[in-house]
Amino acid sequence: MRIYGILIALTGLLGLAILYTQFDPPGNPTLADASDAGPAACCDDDSASASCCSKNDVACSGCSADKKCSGCRQQANVATGGTGQKSTCCAGRVSAAMALVSAAAPPQEEETQASGDDWPMWGGDIGRNMSANIKGVDLNFNLKNGTNVAWTAGLGSQTYGNAIVADGQVYVGSNNGGGYRKDIHPADEDKGCLICFDENSGDFLWQLTREKLPSGRVNDWPLQGICSTPAIEGKRLWIVSNRCELMCLDTQGFLDGSNDGVFQGEVDATKQDADIIWSLDMMDDLGVFPHNLATSSPVIYEDMVYIVTSNGVDEAHLELPSPRAPAFLAVNKNTGEVVWEDNSPGGNVLHGQWS
Repeated sequence: MRIYGILIALTGLLGLAILYTQFDPPGNPTLADASDAGPAACCDDDSASASCCSKNDVACSGCSADKKCSGCRQQANVATGGTGQKSTCCAGRVSAAMALVSAAAPPQEEETQASGDDWPMWGGDIGRNMSANIKGVDLNFNLKNGTNVAWTAGLGSQTYGNAIVADGQVYVGSNNGGGYRKDIHPADEDKGCLICFDENSGDFLWQLTREKLPSGRVNDWPLQGICSTPAIEGKRLWIVSNRCELMCLDTQGFLDGSNDGVFQGEVDATKQDADIIWSLDMMDDLGVFPHNLATSSPVIYEDMVYIVTSNGVDEAHLELPSPRAPAFLAVNKNTGEVVWEDNSPGGNVLHGQWS
């Protein structure tokens, strides 16, 4: 049976692809296959030579050209006090290696379908561990011919936000180049956007659209869009906009036909627009001076949302306009009230503060 997985790929800066997969345990690669399969296949195959690793930009540390990767691992085992770390042997494209290893390993259980939890914030959870609970992923996908690709959706001309998956919806920060609200915001208008898609179909659902700051690139660099990654809990979403606002949104937007929350001043309020619950303007309310762009990926813990403010230097990189402005905030996630703030760097900020 074919199901949707939680593997997400940003295709360069221009598109998003949600992939579905059906597990088909691959056989162990031969040496000939391994030389072209990437660092994981080379360095996890004891028969693979060091030249295989070298071909894939992976160095077998301390080994001559005729040594096997297994020998490197043995040396690493001694050097690390018996921990057996493979990183000494297979230093290089670690993320690619881990992905290939997990895909090539047969499942330990009878489950044969890819599965995984939601990915509701940057890093997956408050541990920022970047580790997904997903099994049986088949990496045999092709964006060009559509193999194992459930859907694709264009984003803005520049996209720096990470994709977030929660409760059947996908969220990505970008600029307005995708033209999803072109009836009121043509694609050639520079805006900051958070775009929401249906996870299963890829259908566009709604978009948060924010104007650029009039001060220009010193506070809001052109075409960068919304660069922060949202955090989601239940039916609420928290995001830092390009305008240095911490915003709480309804994950349903205006699709539910209701304008929820204390904030009732949405300029865009059709079914395809974001429903703002509350908004904290860190420039007007707290004196923050974001350098080039405000971006922070919120962390939610109990009743608090934690962010950095992006307070930074002026355009000439000579002065700190707001040395007493907070660098770090703890905000009540339900009300938007600042519970405490900290500006430990004081006047010692060298450039900016982003996360």
